[in-house]
Amino acid sequence: MPWPSPTQRGLNRCSQISLRALSVIAGATYLPAALGAEPTLSTLILYTAAGGVFFVLQAATLAWRLRQRTVRV
Repeated sequence: MPWPSPTQRGLNRCSQISLRALSVIAGATYLPAALGAEPTLSTLILYTAAGGVFFVLQAATLAWRLRQRTVRV
């Protein structure tokens, strides 16, 4: 299997950036809710669940990238 093209590498970087951006957006929406007058545990539960999903997506993306890479001898 050949090395990924620059376009494929760009898509991988773009997906990593978008996952990080989603994580930042989730954190930015959690802070006002947590610092509000009546913070609830349900907000924290949603935030941690989203963090778990982001972690699994990033791990899957990393595993996929490593499987696509070939060793040149």
